[in-house]
Amino acid sequence: MVEKPFLKTRKNETSFLKCVMNMADLFLGKIPEQREADTMGIIDVQKAIKDSIQTEKDAMDFYKYGAERMMEDKARQTFEILAREEYQHAESFYRIYPGDDIPSFQEFMNAPPNTESDWWKGLQNLLMQDFDERKALELAIEQEDALEKSLREMAAKIDNPEISKVYLANATSTHNHLELVEDDYKAMFGMSS
Repeated sequence: MVEKPFLKTRKNETSFLKCVMNMADLFLGKIPEQREADTMGIIDVQKAIKDSIQTEKDAMDFYKYGAERMMEDKARQTFEILAREEYQHAESFYRIYPGDDIPSFQEFMNAPPNTESDWWKGLQNLLMQDFDERKALELAIEQEDALEKSLREMAAKIDNPEISKVYLANATSTHNHLELVEDDYKAMFGMSS
């Protein structure tokens, strides 16, 4: 099992913040509904991290199953590399996850693919249209670009610098994925995406 060094700290911070918020509300005469309305814009970091773990698993499944269908060696090798790296991304988020509802990282990652994810639906659409490596690479480019933007946006919203660093590191790695897939696309098809 992977250690979660921030777990104890994050739970203590959360309890402390709830206590401070309750005391402040009593002082200001606010009722609980008002406090909820005041905090609607605040990001739920635990949910954001859990969603990030799932997204990285979705990307891993896309690359893993996509690699099995690639005929071109270079594209298959790229998808295999990216599947391993997405696993590492998910693990980096798991390490900072303060929740206790994912008891085993390995079991979570070995679970069947999330058939509702955009990554999986895109792959399934390609398979129904006679799998095409060009389209698979184009989909990977589109998904990696969107994921990088999402990770950078999330990093900007998170106040905790340690958690923000994890998002930024994954965004940088995701950008490298994008460049790798674009390079494969150009090499295979002699043009830009």
